Amino acid sequence: MSTSTVTIDTNEWKYPDRTGILHTVTNAETFTFTTTDDVGAAGQASYTLDVGQSVATDDGLTITMRPQGSIRILDYKDSEQGSAVRRSVGDWVMECPVSGEKQIWKCSSLNIDDADAPATISATFEDQFANTFSWSAVTIATA
Repeated sequence: MSTSTVTIDTNEWKYPDRTGILHTVTNAETFTFTTTDDVGAAGQASYTLDVGQSVATDDGLTITMRPQGSIRILDYKDSEQGSAVRRSVGDWVMECPVSGEKQIWKCSSLNIDDADAPATISATFEDQFANTFSWSAVTIATA
């Protein structure tokens, strides 16, 4: 197991709240997840969001991530590296920064450069209110 830190750079994450209003995550905000290799199958890594994660937005709000226990939010196979795939294992629950309602995000497209030691991730997520957000080459540091 290893800890991976996601760093959001300027304008990389425009988070839609429950009503679709966008909130830009502040430059240099970070959150962590645990990467575990060979979970479920050889050559497959899983990603579990660490408890107590949140990021600030430029408009002074906070997006709080609410993992439901230690649910894996993503699995990714070594053979899929560099390919956009649909992958959703668990729900990535975040608290709407305006209403406080839970937004349940599923990954609809995922591209990670290295399944075991990711350095960049591009992805699209969709919630139950028909909102989406995308990342393009967001930086990840794995220790």
